[in-house]
Order: sequence, then C-alpha cells, then structure tokens
Amino acid sequence: KVDTRVANVLAGIAASAHKMSNDIRLLQHLKEVEEPFEKNQIGSSAMAYKRNPMRSERIASLSRYVMIDALNPAITSATQWFERTLDDSANK
Repeated sequence: KVDTRVANVLAGIAASAHKMSNDIRLLQHLKEVEEPFEKNQIGSSAMAYKRNPMRSERIASLSRYVMIDALNPAITSATQWFERTLDDSANK
C-alpha cells in the first residue's frame, strides 16, 4: 500500500505539471507567452518559422504517463496473492 500512496502523490504532482504545461501551450497559441527558442532549435516541420512549445509538450506527455502509471501499484496490491508472489516483478 505504501507504493500506492507514493504513486498517488507523484500522480498529483504530475497532474499539476500537466495543467501548467497545458496552460502555457494555450497561452503560446494566443501569443501571450512564449517558450525560449534555442539557436539550434528548428521550428515546426511544416512551418519552419513557427515555434512549437516543445518543453510544455514534453511535460504534458510525461505527466500523462506518470498519472496512468499510478494505477499500477493499486492494482498489483489488490490482486497479489499473500503479498509474496512474483507477479509484480515486471511492474517495479
């Protein structure tokens, strides 16, 4: 159960990070904010002048992964036999 609690805390942090990164993406679309653009960074593949919010997109993507992965410990602890089987070895 400790794994589940830790995963839920991390999922909560990931949810906040996803919300912030999504807001930044929307604000960049509205031209209200802009992510830094590295000198080696290339713009959009279709429109080279366009600046994609790469950092925010990456944070949103990884946050979704962490939020979904938080279900894994709960399902494992609920279905594990006597807390000693090896069916969770692939999950950890």
